[in-house]
Amino acid sequence: MVGVGWCRRGQRRMAPAQGLLMGRLINRDRLVRAKQQRAIRKQRILEEAGSVFMRMAYSEVTLDTIGQHADVDRGVASMFFRTKEELFLIIFKDVLSEWYDSLEHEIGGGSGELSPGSLASLVARSRAERPALTRFLCELP
Repeated sequence: MVGVGWCRRGQRRMAPAQGLLMGRLINRDRLVRAKQQRAIRKQRILEEAGSVFMRMAYSEVTLDTIGQHADVDRGVASMFFRTKEELFLIIFKDVLSEWYDSLEHEIGGGSGELSPGSLASLVARSRAERPALTRFLCELP
């Protein structure tokens, strides 16, 4: 075995010819497509999870249910998210962040300070415009 040596941790190094062979076996385009497909699947699961949490009670939702609605194989949702709680909190954080950004924009866009009554009206109106926010606030685990 000419050109084969040992690494510090006892792992075997490949001979130069073996490295070239492995480089030809790995299809870079295929790896890129696989990463893109995983990202698309993860996004589809996130989108479907939001609609599933809107339609079903939190206690009835499972990762498998979300996966079925996202049209992915059983267990795929759990490859991306450890628990339904983790998935719920990711979605809730996005909805809450969007709401905060909207409030900041409306408060910053006005002239002067808001009275407590105006602020209460603004918060109530903006919450009414976001049924997902109200639903998720009610469903918090």
